[in-house]
Amino acid sequence: MKYKFQDYEITLERKKIKHIYLSITPEGEIRIRIPQAMTNRETDYFLETKRDWIEQKLAERKPLKSIEWIDGEPIPLLGKTYRLKLTDSLLRLPMLDGGEIFMQQLDPDVMNVQLDKFYRTHLQTYLDRRIVILSQEMELSPSEWRIRKMKTRWGSCNPRAGRLWFNLELAKKDPELVDYVIVHELCHLIEPGHNQRFYRVLSQYVPDWSERKKRLNGRLDV
Repeated sequence: MKYKFQDYEITLERKKIKHIYLSITPEGEIRIRIPQAMTNRETDYFLETKRDWIEQKLAERKPLKSIEWIDGEPIPLLGKTYRLKLTDSLLRLPMLDGGEIFMQQLDPDVMNVQLDKFYRTHLQTYLDRRIVILSQEMELSPSEWRIRKMKTRWGSCNPRAGRLWFNLELAKKDPELVDYVIVHELCHLIEPGHNQRFYRVLSQYVPDWSERKKRLNGRLDV
């Protein structure tokens, strides 16, 4: 049977088994086999604990999109727009120089990977600085923060471990929108759920969070 969990449609089977079996097919279909007596609420709780794993596996199987890079095309980076400058010079990674981003002209998929690494480096630098500042303002101490590609969220938080995750796509967004996502995830260290207490804390530190959320656009969530 088809089972709806948040924004995922999952193939669910109830079997005479003691354990839960979760898998993702090469085609990206999410499958779960559960004990017959397991309730929908228990199923949702289990899937929530595995959501990071699901998103990671789906992102890993997503093929790189072959595109033709064009000299002079706009490249967004943390609220600014730079122009792509293709070069035959040997560059291990794209290089930012003034208003241009220099990239070695290679196979488009290889360039895509290199640009992802470029984005990751710049976003990590920004996160390292801002998370320290914002967490101190909120009197919080996250244990670590990481970046990865996520299909449905801008960020996520593991309150028990104190671990924060941020979507690589944030490297293309304005800094104040990145800050909103940072604070949103930090708030989950205080309140794991999206209840009234959570939004009171969020409003305390980001009064215009609703407007910022709208500006993020897309189908992703936090």
